[in-house]
Amino acid sequence: MRHRRKYLLFAGVPEVSGENVAETISAICQDRLQLAEASSSSFSVCHRLGAATAGRTRVILVRFKDAIWRKKTALKGSSVVVSEYLTRDRQAVFLEARKHYGMRSVWTLEGTIFVKVSAGKTRRVVTAEQLRKLVSECPPAVPQQAATTSGTATGLDNDKASKNSSDTMTRSARRAKTNLK
Repeated sequence: MRHRRKYLLFAGVPEVSGENVAETISAICQDRLQLAEASSSSFSVCHRLGAATAGRTRVILVRFKDAIWRKKTALKGSSVVVSEYLTRDRQAVFLEARKHYGMRSVWTLEGTIFVKVSAGKTRRVVTAEQLRKLVSECPPAVPQQAATTSGTATGLDNDKASKNSSDTMTRSARRAKTNLK
């Protein structure tokens, strides 16, 4: 993991035959991340990973500068995603943590996985065993939407709750129709 900390993965960058990957990454860094000093010669390592297959774009491995990682939020809304180059085990733990706690509550920094378990409390996770222990100690919060539609908040069983929600949608659709007339 120590060596992988120096690398980033760029996913979602369209693949063109005969492309200069370093030029493509430097263009993304200059245009989207506002890093004027990023040029194709500033990357010591910059290439696509894996074999080319039809209908699938490969990720680009880049030996990065800290400036790229700090400005990655500027890529929101684009097809490009920047992530750390984690080992297979840590990537599996990271994805499992996101399943439990959600995308906004789990992130990585220098190969370490951080989980926000409650307001102001963050835990560090490295192994699957640590994640299982964390899930048992601090269970993930139930999403608000799931709690209101399941019927548990009103004391209804699931069939009645789903019937009530479909009736509500039907009423709102009828209101919308009458407003259009």
